[in-house]
Amino acid sequence: MVAKTKDELCRKLSECEHIALTSDGWTDDFRKVSYVTVTAHYFDSDLNLQSCILDTSAVEERKTAEVLANTVENVINSFGFDYSKVTIVTDNAANMIAAFRGRCCRVSCFAHCLNLVVTDMLAIDNADFQSMITNCKVLVRHFKHTGLQRKLPRTLKQECPTRWNSTYTMLDAVLAQYEEIHDVLNERKELKYLYAVDKDVLVSVVSLLVHFKNASEKACADSHPTLQFVVPVCHKLMTAACKDEDSDSDVVRDLKSTARQALKSKVRLHVLHDVAAFLNPTMKGLTFIPPTRKKAAMEYVTRMVASLPVTSQNAVAANSTEVNT
Repeated sequence: MVAKTKDELCRKLSECEHIALTSDGWTDDFRKVSYVTVTAHYFDSDLNLQSCILDTSAVEERKTAEVLANTVENVINSFGFDYSKVTIVTDNAANMIAAFRGRCCRVSCFAHCLNLVVTDMLAIDNADFQSMITNCKVLVRHFKHTGLQRKLPRTLKQECPTRWNSTYTMLDAVLAQYEEIHDVLNERKELKYLYAVDKDVLVSVVSLLVHFKNASEKACADSHPTLQFVVPVCHKLMTAACKDEDSDSDVVRDLKSTARQALKSKVRLHVLHDVAAFLNPTMKGLTFIPPTRKKAAMEYVTRMVASLPVTSQNAVAANSTEVNT
């Protein structure tokens, strides 16, 4: 069954002119074993986006750039293709960047970049903000340890540093059930847990973080491409969500300032991001792309068109264009 499934997948991949890969590594802290997963993404004959995990393997050596590159190369060779048709998406770790330099096109994972931005935001040196976060954690922990969670309509989630948007999820769940939490604690004369959370700070922080949560969800999809959304979404975060307002509290102002700096330093844009936005028919004018980058994207598209094989249909289209001109 495994061999038959792999043979069928190899056949499908052999018919693809381009294949996108995503690769990431993690460590089993209990067993102290490192793993690397390689996933392929491709369009089938009906232009439906397909995704499949090619391999998850333990890596016993130190994960240097060469080891990672060889690991991925062994996987793709076993499925009958090589780096020549690959574009790979990874995080911004130095070993990942170096692993595929000169081997194939590598694009940074936008969702991972956003997570780095939010991580910087959550680390701001603001006592009111850090106190609110800490007290929310204490509140959630109290509900879970005492079994009070069952009295709420929605689960309170504890923050998890390795899970994207987990801080937002925790804060949003507390805010959305603020009155219910108040009633439960009031019955037990334990309102100190809720009153320790500054509601005004909570409201303002959730209102800002939701933009980053929505952005990461827009960038993550299995059934359709999302590359074309990266540049406009990043621009919107920078110029709208993180724009200073006169009504901003000190906490929000510090968060926005940190976010703007992190967006500039953490988000790694590739010319393909601009090209994807350029080719997206819903994008009008591309005013969010600087002129130099817009020119580079147009030149990239021109080279792509010039490299297409000449067919009678293309020739007719070209002649039609000349006549119209």
